[in-house]
Amino acid sequence: MTLLQLPPELLLLVLGHLGSAFFAQDLRRLTVCKRWYDLAWRVFARELRLTEKSLSTFTDDDAALRRCQPYIATVQLLVEDLSSSPMVAPAAPRHPPPMLEGDGWLSRWQFQAAVDEWRSQFRASVSKLATTLRRSPALRSLEFKSRNLTTEPLQDRRYEERSSPHLCCEISTLLPSLRQLRCRMGTICEHLLEPPPAGTPLALEEVIVNLTIPELSDTYTAYHLSRRCDTPDTVLEGISLVAAMEKKAAALAARMQHPRMVRVISHNLPSLHVYAFDGIKGQKVQLHDNINWDAEGERVDEGQSNDSEEDNTDLFEDDSPVAPFIVL
Repeated sequence: MTLLQLPPELLLLVLGHLGSAFFAQDLRRLTVCKRWYDLAWRVFARELRLTEKSLSTFTDDDAALRRCQPYIATVQLLVEDLSSSPMVAPAAPRHPPPMLEGDGWLSRWQFQAAVDEWRSQFRASVSKLATTLRRSPALRSLEFKSRNLTTEPLQDRRYEERSSPHLCCEISTLLPSLRQLRCRMGTICEHLLEPPPAGTPLALEEVIVNLTIPELSDTYTAYHLSRRCDTPDTVLEGISLVAAMEKKAAALAARMQHPRMVRVISHNLPSLHVYAFDGIKGQKVQLHDNINWDAEGERVDEGQSNDSEEDNTDLFEDDSPVAPFIVL
């Protein structure tokens, strides 16, 4: 007796040992013959593993929903990869050209509209799936997993927008639930590193705040410091911001249970040397660039970080030809 000659009950048991994953790996395994297909489909539909992308495809197919509904036993929805959502969007250029169809960047309003549309579609897909599952008599398990937010890399390059919201206090409330925080924003203040009220040590292991904002063009690279929230943009204000952030970083490091790295990255004027303050050791190191935020760097003395006398010379008092700040 061949496999296909077995009674349906026995053949279904055999296919059940293969499991839903066996057919999900290659859907052609469902199409041996009509009799095989009818039974194999029941096994295939028992376990659904859906992602943010496949959820929309599945719920848009009413025929597939109806066919799977009687046999669904376990469902696992994994919302981990949001790379296709508009929440992961390229930042707008500093001097954007006129908006053209097909541009690779989004205006503030277009970005918000795209996010709202994505959320609406995702909620509609989840709602449709929920309706199907309520009518599934074989359902035994439902598992929903979202991306574990233990790392929060933030970089806001829209520093020219003076009406940007104050995010520092909102971000600080996330510190107890994070393992890592990397942040560079055009407007920032020390409230970002404000630890929660005294209590258990924080599980936070790495904090890097970069106060150096690059300005790139075809001919030169320059830096300027982040602006303190709700204050005028002045050099003195930027220097005081660096000092305040370094003080807060040291206080935050003392509250962390296993601190691995606590850094505040800034630069000196006019030399534009990039330094990283270590909030754990209270020391500064000089970085070779502003790209690798966690680079080891070279340790410097406190006086050395103020740069040499030559570096502190006013650029406009020098009789030599003026060159670009830093040429890459």
